[in-house]
Amino acid sequence: MPVPDDMSNARRERQRKELALDYASGKISEPAFLSAIGALNTEPDPSPQPLESVTPAAVTGYLRDLHRTISDIEDAIGAGDLSEHEVEAAWSELTHAVYRRIRVEGASFTGIELTPAAYQHGLALALPEEVRISLWRARPDSNRRSPA
Repeated sequence: MPVPDDMSNARRERQRKELALDYASGKISEPAFLSAIGALNTEPDPSPQPLESVTPAAVTGYLRDLHRTISDIEDAIGAGDLSEHEVEAAWSELTHAVYRRIRVEGASFTGIELTPAAYQHGLALALPEEVRISLWRARPDSNRRSPA
């Protein structure tokens, strides 16, 4: 599965916004704006880099390990075995293993980019499209679990 080249796409989108703002503020003329936008639109898309093939057994193992890791963290939280710092470190490590970039605007998540390993192991298809995020912090004296 190819990994999208978000850097080039983001650069082009930023340039489009800058051109639109320049045109709206009168810094550039309409013909200059249309010419520049046309040039951006005809720029070839970067070729995604193909990832090394992974066997179905490796994908299944990866997903099982991921599930087991999440369960282990939740069990340790429920048992009160981890300090607040250890809980944050565990979730952070897991998040960094799956997500390369998380885009946030204000209080909303606007997009994500998976790590190459996550793409390679099919998480782009396995993860839900929408995820409910709750702000939950462990307390050493609490046996509560994170809301699912």
